[in-house]
Amino acid sequence: MPSEDFAAIQARVLDEIDYLAYETDYVLKVLRPHWPVETRHFGNTVHGLALICFSKIDELSQYREFHGDQTARMAAFLDDLFGVSSEASDVAVKMWRHVLVHTGQPREVKSHGARYSWLLTCVDDFPRDQHFRFQPVEPPRVLNLALHFLVEDLRVAAHRLFADFQGNPEKQRRVESVSEAMKTQAFRLRRPPSAA
Repeated sequence: MPSEDFAAIQARVLDEIDYLAYETDYVLKVLRPHWPVETRHFGNTVHGLALICFSKIDELSQYREFHGDQTARMAAFLDDLFGVSSEASDVAVKMWRHVLVHTGQPREVKSHGARYSWLLTCVDDFPRDQHFRFQPVEPPRVLNLALHFLVEDLRVAAHRLFADFQGNPEKQRRVESVSEAMKTQAFRLRRPPSAA
């Protein structure tokens, strides 16, 4: 794939997020009628969509700050562009980017003696002001995420991020460089490849 300029990267990433929003909306329309009776609430499907959202957050955070600790970079992105508390950001990144990808399920996490759990919902009438917030009852501290609001927040954050890069050639070059670096991921085979 040839190198993309800033405008092409912006268009591609925003299109990918728009399509994620379309897919999420479509899937939720299919699932919502079954939500009250399905005791597992289609966890594999909705957890997968949440993981993709957090993967996009990871990508966008790299455009802003390529080097450094992934967890801290992503959490700072959530703090600044999603406008959530640092505690919620830290818990969300640990749970929805790291734990989920390694275990296939979200799990409780602990930090400084506090236990954290989750509520990932897809219901239409979930209050917006409770999204990405902790429930008032504890322990454990339960972080609410509404999948449809998460995708909406991602879309808004992406537009804000790219708007911040407009008219700034240095930031645009960084986006181009980071995008190029992300195209091919290097790894080491356990054994040299066999001849064909």
